[in-house]
Amino acid sequence: MHLGSPTPILRIFDEAKAREFYVDFLGFRIDWEHRFEPGLPLYLQVSRQGCRLHLSEHHGDASPGAALRIEAQGLDDLQAELAAKAYKYARPGIVEQPWGREMSVADPFGNRLVFAQRAPEPVPVTIFHNPACGTSRNTLALIRHAGIEPVVVEYLKSPPSKEQLRELLAEMGLSVRELLREKGTPYGELGLGDPQWTDEQLLDFIQQHPILMNRPVVRTALGTRLCRPSEAVLELLPVGALPPFTKEDGEVVRDTGARRS
Repeated sequence: MHLGSPTPILRIFDEAKAREFYVDFLGFRIDWEHRFEPGLPLYLQVSRQGCRLHLSEHHGDASPGAALRIEAQGLDDLQAELAAKAYKYARPGIVEQPWGREMSVADPFGNRLVFAQRAPEPVPVTIFHNPACGTSRNTLALIRHAGIEPVVVEYLKSPPSKEQLRELLAEMGLSVRELLREKGTPYGELGLGDPQWTDEQLLDFIQQHPILMNRPVVRTALGTRLCRPSEAVLELLPVGALPPFTKEDGEVVRDTGARRS
């Protein structure tokens, strides 16, 4: 079983005003129209891209004063398009709401169309973490010092896939070799300093030995980076300047408030 999208029925009283508003102003097209016979009430479908509406002069089909939300992308472009038409009965503007952005337009019959653009989904803060590493522990503590509880991926237990590694590397602008860790890893034993190894082969080695991935890697809405030293994470935190933070070794980190744009 499959249910499709609903098609609202809106009451209209004047055919000329309906065409002026929905076709000339909003840019809908008329798909079809119907009367039982000449001179009787009009029923028609108008559409624009994926939005379909039924407009009816039949008094029993709907009541005036309805309101409906229409999901929209590119709300600024739509608002500019409507403003350029200089429709004398409406000059819709965009309103910022906690749940997104809205532009409300009333038709000549008291029906209200709200074109709505959802707020982007927040990007969670994620840290690829090794709890045995002091730098990784300090980085995680700094994130929490900012009032953020990140997604903690202990990559030695749950290694990222090759595809995830490629994404992280692309976001950081690093080569595979630049992500490799030598100290405390089988880097030397495996001969990974030899330039014969391709990026794909190096990714395979990281899959087999996750300890080869340097740490910690942090991803936020502001970007992704290898956070060494730990205070490098500050530029990625989507918050204002933080109070001083003391690392495990007693070093005090002072946040200037500088962030990636």
